[in-house]
Order: sequence, then C-alpha cells, then structure tokens
Amino acid sequence: FFIVMGVTLASNVPRRVVCLHGSGSSATAFFDRDLRHLRAASPVWEYECLEAPLLGGKWWTYPAGERSYTAASFEGAGESIACVEAALMERPCAGLLGFSQGAMLAALIAQRCSLGESDVSLRFAVIAGAATPKPYEEFLARGKSAPRAWVLP
Repeated sequence: FFIVMGVTLASNVPRRVVCLHGSGSSATAFFDRDLRHLRAASPVWEYECLEAPLLGGKWWTYPAGERSYTAASFEGAGESIACVEAALMERPCAGLLGFSQGAMLAALIAQRCSLGESDVSLRFAVIAGAATPKPYEEFLARGKSAPRAWVLP
C-alpha cells in the first residue's frame, strides 16, 4: 500500500497509473510479475505499463563501465522522455510508478511537470529502487518541495 498525506484526487482525475519498468525488463513482465500484488490490492486503479523505446528494454544507455548514477551523459533519455510524455498526453493519468531506471525516468518527468517544463499534468509519482541519475542531478535538485505520499485503494 501507498500512504496518502493530505491530498485527495478530484473526481475528474482518472484512476490510472502509467508504469515504467526497469532497464532490461519489459512492460509485460512488469505488469504480470512485478505489479501483480499491487493490482490485486488496488483493483479500482488501472495500471498501464509502457515499453522502453530502446533495444534491450532500456530507457537510456551510457558508456561501458558506467552506471546511471556515475555516467556523465545518457543516450536516448530525451527520446524516452518524449515517448512517455506523448503517451501521457494521449491518455491522461493520475500518476507515474517507476522501478529502477523507469523510476529515474518517472522522477525526471515529474520534475518537468512540477517546473512547468511539460504540458503533462501529474498528481503523483511513485519512485521505487532508483538512484539519482548523474546527468540530471542539478535538474532534479531545482525547486524541491515537500514530498507527498499516496494510498492507492
């Protein structure tokens, strides 16, 4: 369960969560395996998993020997941000849920929304198992506000 603190969803906000899998996984595996218990516990919510656009189920790549939290730059991050934001514009949702590399991407998109750098509207983002992506450290540190937590009934 996720915990809500002082925030409610308006009746016109869809009970839909867009989910972003970790690097090397797939939308199908994330939905069937990783979200199985959450979907059972929260049947009033709709979960849609997006597929990473790069080969091997990746949202971005970085040089050999590096990690998302050490690499100076990523290849494909801009394409992935555009892909997810286009999906969110096509079918609005209440929030994002991401795991690992998908969680880092969810954090980037949520930050873009919070800074007014995206036309997407989000009520929340659930970030699970993520490090701070090195190329975006300064961007993610801008305009920090109090964290919000949610319960998905």
